[in-house]
Amino acid sequence: MNLISLYREGDMATKLIFINSAVFLFMCVLMLTDRIMGTQSEYFTQLLFSLSSNFLDNIVYIWRWLTYMFLHTMFVHYIINMLLLSFAGKLFYQFWEDKDLLKLYIYGGLAGGITFIAANLFSETHELPLCGASASIMALVFACAAYAPNYEVRLTLIGEVKIKWIAAMFLAVSMFNMLGSNWLGELSHLGGMLAGILFAYFPNFRRTTFMKREKATMKLYRNPNPTSGLRDARSNSAMTISTEEEMLDSLLDKIKMSGYDSLTDKEKKFLDGYGKRN
Repeated sequence: MNLISLYREGDMATKLIFINSAVFLFMCVLMLTDRIMGTQSEYFTQLLFSLSSNFLDNIVYIWRWLTYMFLHTMFVHYIINMLLLSFAGKLFYQFWEDKDLLKLYIYGGLAGGITFIAANLFSETHELPLCGASASIMALVFACAAYAPNYEVRLTLIGEVKIKWIAAMFLAVSMFNMLGSNWLGELSHLGGMLAGILFAYFPNFRRTTFMKREKATMKLYRNPNPTSGLRDARSNSAMTISTEEEMLDSLLDKIKMSGYDSLTDKEKKFLDGYGKRN
């Protein structure tokens, strides 16, 4: 399977990793060209697409609000973020869907950018431009932690760990790094974290099952036949869908409060069967 097929068939997290990687490779080519030719194309490209600490600059070059969250100029920064994005994506899909991941990736990036610029207004030091997907990734992780804090994931060499402790570790690392020179960049992570928490608790985004239920009901009643028997069959099907969705909502709330292990064997079997059907 070639890279194009992997991109097309991959989920949104995979697509975002591909986009970030393509941008990073492009920046590497520019850096190599600069060293050979003695130019500064990489430097000016970074300034053009990263988020400036000057608010007015970002109004003029408005695309920076979006492009900065896909831009990495250091290998360590890039590789760590892509590993975290892969992890956060797999975690996120336990509760939400592809379209939700893309929304929150962008929301988190925007929140991180706003936090960065707002903090610069009260800072006496001139901060370097902001780039990277860190705020977006923090939004994904903290959305999961806020929605199901006791949900457990298996970490290599560590074992089962609750999401809330993973989120707490990321928060602690960001707070500690704020003691360094890049404290405003680290502060942008907190903006992404806040966006994730709001995403988890905002009614329109808490679950995508409502939208699934609406689509399923619309499909059942498309081109209705006046025959009463057929209407009854459709009505029964809609009721079955509604009952299953209510059961799913109840189990998700139970996982949020007490963790996956609190489910009975029958409830776990229901979740497994529902996932395969949908």
